[in-house]
Amino acid sequence: MRLRAIDTSTRGLLRRLTRGGWPACREDELTDWRDVVFLRGTTRQLVDNVGCRRIARLPPGEIGRLSNALPYLHAAQLISLMLDRVGAEVLEVVPPQRQLLVFEELDADCASQLLAVLAPDTVADLLARLEPEEAREKLRRLPESRRRLVTDLLQYPEGTVGVVMTNDVVVIPEGVTISDACRLLHDSLATPAFVYYAYVVDGQESRRLRGMITLRELLTAEPASSVKDMMNPYLAALTPLSPAAQACQEVIDNRVQALPVVGEGGRLLGALTADAALAHIAPASWRTRTRHVFS
Repeated sequence: MRLRAIDTSTRGLLRRLTRGGWPACREDELTDWRDVVFLRGTTRQLVDNVGCRRIARLPPGEIGRLSNALPYLHAAQLISLMLDRVGAEVLEVVPPQRQLLVFEELDADCASQLLAVLAPDTVADLLARLEPEEAREKLRRLPESRRRLVTDLLQYPEGTVGVVMTNDVVVIPEGVTISDACRLLHDSLATPAFVYYAYVVDGQESRRLRGMITLRELLTAEPASSVKDMMNPYLAALTPLSPAAQACQEVIDNRVQALPVVGEGGRLLGALTADAALAHIAPASWRTRTRHVFS
């Protein structure tokens, strides 16, 4: 009596209703039991089977659609069974209200692991909707570098550019060659969510914006060339306290992947990306359908 498959077809339902009076289902209508993930509705249950691994290979939007059909506890368990980065991407595509309810069902360790790989702007948005004490506890468990990025975003008022921008951007100093810049970026490219542009600054500490260079230009330029000679110094920039809706429209109207956000003295604070802009001004029912290409 080994369990081999389940039958969820219409033919199988009719066969059960008629107590065997309907013809048996075909072999291709059966679902192999190894492809089934049994969820108990607790994130403490550890499951490691073929079904979990196959689900993790689906696009995040498809996994999110599956989770939307589940109760919150079961959806939380499904996300907790994914690899950290896959689970984070699934959580991003879940509708905002459900996202919060599912996140609150995760155990502390799983929640911390997801927050550590989510983009800082997504983390800040999520924490801002939690109870203050719970948000502080989640913030405390983040790695120091990630906590600093999230804390910086949480200081901006609702409805401003600072709330929707990402501050995890790639920067390089202007006084280096293309070869040196590629070497400097080798390790840092794995972390930021937005890596289409590299912003050129006067120094890592002062971070005064000098220009911008695309990764394509970095990879195709002569290694001995100067970053200062290759960069584009003519940039439109936003300020963090500008109205978010107006700034998002500006990003879309300019047909750019992002616009830099600068503070006092031209210090680079982050960037407002095209997909974040589109998600912000799109109707609420469309926001989870926007493509996360740049952040």
